Amino acid sequence: MRRRISSRSPALSRHSLPRLALDGALVTLCYWLAFALRFEDGSSGHYERYEKLFDRTVWWVLGGSLLVLALSRVHQRRLRYSGQRDYEAVARAVGAIVLLTVVAIDVARPVQIPHHGAVGLPNGVIALFLLLAVAFLIGARFLVHLVVEGRVR
Repeated sequence: MRRRISSRSPALSRHSLPRLALDGALVTLCYWLAFALRFEDGSSGHYERYEKLFDRTVWWVLGGSLLVLALSRVHQRRLRYSGQRDYEAVARAVGAIVLLTVVAIDVARPVQIPHHGAVGLPNGVIALFLLLAVAFLIGARFLVHLVVEGRVR
């Protein structure tokens, strides 16, 4: 009986690095947009502490998102052939990114305010970050798919 050899491709290749970089940039943009939309009017008296939280954690989000996206292999397939399974994989990866971000901020507590304690991530930012990241990452794949099919000129 012959032994079947597994031919799993490596997690990263030179062809997938631009797609991974694009996904990382989109996730970082979504994180910034979540804060910008949540504190749009700036009338909250606590805006400065959340601005400091964003400044200290944006690099965590970028690094964590690149790690999760690389491990979930969502950048392996070409964007022109993306389908529902790919969209579901991206949604799972985004859920893991948001969960990792929330847990990391809750455990590390990067911003401490005297007499008030640690600054946590607001629920509105968490929800916006999740929704925006799913929409942007899946939307980018869907848009490339439509352009390649010739439906959008």
